[in-house]
Order: sequence, then C-alpha cells, then structure tokens
Amino acid sequence: MLGPLITDGNGYTLYLFTEDTDQSSACAGECAENWPPLRTADGTDAARVGGGLSADLVGSVPRDDGAPQVTYDGRPLYTYTGDAAPGDVNGQAVGDTWYAVAADGGPAGATGGSGGGGSDDGGDYIRRPGD
Repeated sequence: MLGPLITDGNGYTLYLFTEDTDQSSACAGECAENWPPLRTADGTDAARVGGGLSADLVGSVPRDDGAPQVTYDGRPLYTYTGDAAPGDVNGQAVGDTWYAVAADGGPAGATGGSGGGGSDDGGDYIRRPGD
C-alpha cells in the first residue's frame, strides 16, 4: 500500500515525472501518449480540489501546444494508460522516473505494481471542470 494518493475526479491515480523541471513538462510525443497530461476539460487553467488538498497548490503550466497542464505544488500531473480502473497504480516507479503523487504533492514512497491507490473516501482529488 502506498498510502493516500492524489487522484483525478474519477479516482484514477495521478503521477509525476522526475524528469520535469522548473514547473515545465519534459514529457511529449510518445511519452505523452502513454502518460497523458492532466488537462482541464475546458482548456483553461481552472481546476478544483477536494479532500485534504490545498487549492493554493493547484496551478498550471503551458505545454508545447499552448494548452495548460494541471500542476500540484508546481509538479505537472499525468495519468497512465496502463491503469485500467480507478485505484490502479501500475505506473508506480516505472523506469524509476514515474511515481504516484502522494497526498503531500511529492512522489509516493513505495514501489510496486497495481493495488492500493486513491483515497478510500474519495477525498484527495483534483477535478477538472465538468467532471
């Protein structure tokens, strides 16, 4: 079990990429196909948070196409195409560069495959407008 993780509004685990620097994404092309950036539904930088997350830590960074990617504590957020269901954490520690985002905004400390994940009470999430 990885402990409390940040998920999107549908319960899917959110990830950070350790190659990202200075509030900018280093994941593009094929990388972004496997690790889709978390975007807002309407293409703005507006996102809502729930549970114990701080709205002050939610922001965005522009991607190469100019559309914003949601960040938490300055870290761009991603989903993973290998997660088939809410609560999956199949992207945890992939390549020693991808980590589920812990409730404090940092990388989740444990490594492993699927299981655990998400907040049991649905509380730690970032929700796109319209979700």
